[in-house]
Amino acid sequence: MAAPFCIQFKEYVLHANYGIQLIYVKPVETRPRSWRVNPTLTMLSQAVVMRLLIALVMLLAACDSAGPGFGSAPAVQREFDGSRFTLRFAGDLVEVIRTSPEWMPRFETVARKAAFVVEAELPGCRPAWIEGDPAMMLMGLSCDGRKAPRRPKRDRTFFCDLTTGNSPSSGLVCSAR
Repeated sequence: MAAPFCIQFKEYVLHANYGIQLIYVKPVETRPRSWRVNPTLTMLSQAVVMRLLIALVMLLAACDSAGPGFGSAPAVQREFDGSRFTLRFAGDLVEVIRTSPEWMPRFETVARKAAFVVEAELPGCRPAWIEGDPAMMLMGLSCDGRKAPRRPKRDRTFFCDLTTGNSPSSGLVCSAR
């Protein structure tokens, strides 16, 4: 079956004695470059795939990255009651990132587990306040009777105070300010 485009013969050789002689015939597509759909689609699909890969790498890199002020702090991995946490300490402040997948976690239960992990990591300290969400929390520690650091200024957050007790079942009182 004939191709739906014109065929043009090329590859002629010039001989000094015999003039122009046809050596072989090579069919050449004579459509304009804009009609070539396959190379364009290939380039577009490669660009889309590359953009998606870059976005995926950036998202995965952000899953357990340190927040502002905790970039140089070493990460400490701990697990408690089915939840995994990454802890970063900067003085009396602790950044806690929950790295385990959980279905619909409540802030109170995750914060209680994180507080227990921090107390186990630093025996002389206890969390005086916790703010954040179930995925990432910031804790102010009261170590050896010292006052806890002040809470950082935020637009709208929930502030939680722990009641006395060293177990995960101790009370947690939260309020929006």
